[in-house]
Amino acid sequence: MNISQASNKELAKNISVDPSLISLLRTGKRKQPQNRDHIKNMASFFAKKCSADYQRNALSEMLGQSSISPNMPAEILAERLDLWLTKDPDITDQLFQGMETVPSKP
Repeated sequence: MNISQASNKELAKNISVDPSLISLLRTGKRKQPQNRDHIKNMASFFAKKCSADYQRNALSEMLGQSSISPNMPAEILAERLDLWLTKDPDITDQLFQGMETVPSKP
């Protein structure tokens, strides 16, 4: 959330859920969404929002993939984020809860 500089309301609107769900995910009161489309839509949203070099670098570190570049199409990045998010349900929780240490804009 911090890497993309997105608000709960903005993400919720883009994935067609109530902002309170995003808030519950971020506080850990809700676990990974059961609706697979929500996760796919989140991945697509974050891929589109993270187009700057510093954002792509932060995503590279977070995903453990050095091949994420500013030139990577958002669709490819969305696929990688989707795989990363669905690989381990706890990762989605970490995405919302553990993003306090994010590189700042240069």
